[in-house]
Amino acid sequence: MSRPPASLDDVLAELARRDFEHGEIYTKSGRSRRIEIRQDGEDVSFHEEVGWAVRAGDERSSLFATASGKPRLDFPFPEPDGLGLRLPDPVVDTARWKEPSDFDAPLLGEREGLELLRSIHRHLEEELRGARLIHARLEDGASESHLASSRGVRAAWRSRVAALRLEATWRGPAGRGGNQGIARATFFAAEREARALNPRALARRLAARLTVAATGTAPQQEEGQMLLAPEVATQIVAALRPLFCGHGATQRAALLTDQQGQLASSALSVIDDGRLAGGTFEAPVDGEGMATRRVVLMEDGRFRQALLSHGDLAHEGLRGDENPHDERGTGLPIAVGCARRTSWRDLPRSGPTHLYVKPRRDLTVATMVGGIEHGYYLIELGDPGRFDFANDRFTLPVRGFRVEDGRATAPIAPAWLGGSISGLLHGIRAVGRDLTFMPLDGMIGSPTLLIEGLTLRGAG
Repeated sequence: MSRPPASLDDVLAELARRDFEHGEIYTKSGRSRRIEIRQDGEDVSFHEEVGWAVRAGDERSSLFATASGKPRLDFPFPEPDGLGLRLPDPVVDTARWKEPSDFDAPLLGEREGLELLRSIHRHLEEELRGARLIHARLEDGASESHLASSRGVRAAWRSRVAALRLEATWRGPAGRGGNQGIARATFFAAEREARALNPRALARRLAARLTVAATGTAPQQEEGQMLLAPEVATQIVAALRPLFCGHGATQRAALLTDQQGQLASSALSVIDDGRLAGGTFEAPVDGEGMATRRVVLMEDGRFRQALLSHGDLAHEGLRGDENPHDERGTGLPIAVGCARRTSWRDLPRSGPTHLYVKPRRDLTVATMVGGIEHGYYLIELGDPGRFDFANDRFTLPVRGFRVEDGRATAPIAPAWLGGSISGLLHGIRAVGRDLTFMPLDGMIGSPTLLIEGLTLRGAG
């Protein structure tokens, strides 16, 4: 018979009894409701899960063990056979953070969730006659986490995430464009609270993608002004992650920095903020119990610092947790709270939480489109494309519209956007105000971007 559940302190005491120099216990409990509409019917299910994980060891070796249910002392801990372990010390959090009130909002009910998905379907048919929403899946979840370590770290936090995936089809007008057959489009979205999802806005995005996919024609190799919608710009920001995140980011960024010290045009500032108000992953601490905060990674085109977790520095034999709020430009690596744990089964992994391009509050998309004499408005990526940092090159499969004298004149698809990564960064001329986040590696956000100096050509 197993023993009753143990407290976090009981587990730490057991690890100390086994002579582990460092020990950490992490628990997570969650519940979620999945609502799904398919061509063959509808389905609703409810899930609950509780689990825990232990990290223990010293600077020579370590173990990582997980189990479902609540912690217990009779768990058969494995022998240490991993890399050395160094856990962070507790840091005094000087920033005030108040838990958002919508963390207490109930999960979306069955009827409410089904009506949300049906509403997207209705709006899509209104936007584009004959379009069909063939698959829609909404997962609305809430969780609670606790962490304690032998270094004195104590943390508890909650989270709410609603993730949505949509897939739609449409058969375009016969004889228009080079694409034949049924066009398909998929779209992903995430909000902290499912009730924030806007059915009409989502349907419009799907309709635009379907229209371009079904009726677009491939362009010749052309240059001009490229207006990148948030759905495209966020994918580019995600692809540029190696310049901003993880050990070695400073060196990678330096290779693309010009003689004036600019990594990008002065129009571009990039920020990561684990406490972004209203953000999907807003939390006071990260997966190692370190305080989250707003970190300016690039300001007015100049590299400021890399996003480094405590684990990034520990694996390199460095220490960056003594003064994590030091941004005086000393050149020393600084650890911040950016270690994410997807579930209790996963080790902490450094990465962005809400990584975004700082918007310009006074510049509308309509103004940006109206200023284009000859160019393209690109609204969708076919896939993430390729970014070759060693050779300073990139290519992206894109779809969108040709723009002449401030007006969209024809859909473009398929096409490839390409050039140098440095040219992409230095070619940004304007940043809009329509900041939009997409669920990629963390939540990645960008407003519409106006870029010059790139090349667009037909696929193949």
